[in-house]
Amino acid sequence: MDYLTMLLEHRLPKSSTSEPLPVQVAMRLLILTDVFGITPELVALAHRFVTSPVLLSPYREQHESFPNEQDAYQAFLHNGGLNSYLGRVKDLLQSVRVDACVGFSAGATTAWRATCGEIGNFPPALLFYGSRIREYAGLQPHSPVELIFAEKEPSFDVAPLAACLSDAGHAVSVWSGTRHGFMNARSQGFDVQAMEAGVRAIALFLAKACPSSDICGDADWTEGLGPTSNCSLR
Repeated sequence: MDYLTMLLEHRLPKSSTSEPLPVQVAMRLLILTDVFGITPELVALAHRFVTSPVLLSPYREQHESFPNEQDAYQAFLHNGGLNSYLGRVKDLLQSVRVDACVGFSAGATTAWRATCGEIGNFPPALLFYGSRIREYAGLQPHSPVELIFAEKEPSFDVAPLAACLSDAGHAVSVWSGTRHGFMNARSQGFDVQAMEAGVRAIALFLAKACPSSDICGDADWTEGLGPTSNCSLR
């Protein structure tokens, strides 16, 4: 059974604890993707948590998957990199209300910049391995943010960054033994057990960010497509 099928059928490996897997809740969750963009695996993951996910990638159009991380990163740079991604988030939030945000890699760094004042009223955010947050570590978020870093990053030492952010009062954790991309089955750093732990971290974050059931959406969204009955790709 491939990993997408496991996600679609809610068959992630069972935890060693008795903690139940999360169930869908009625709220509007914004997911900012990594450089791979909106993938079937990410759509399936989003629907594990919410009935109306909002998925935003760095790309205005994405017609095919990338064969590897390097090609995805080059496409990300070709499409304007972090500044362009931030602009897409600004444009989206002018017309779509969201209650919480989960960001991965480039999406995590973009969310960090957004919540640190570059976008007003940005929602609470849970950010996974936003490696380039190190370039904006001196910024101060204006809404609750939780940061999860991989222990092993190819381009820098995570420990000093995590210590700096923790000393500044931010909620920071470094997951032992993990590599950048551990939540993405298409990444070389993917780790199924770390991904399972990430699923639970997202569920706990959403429970804290939006405990009330009266904040909800009534349609599924994939950015650029508008309300649809299913989260489709283009």
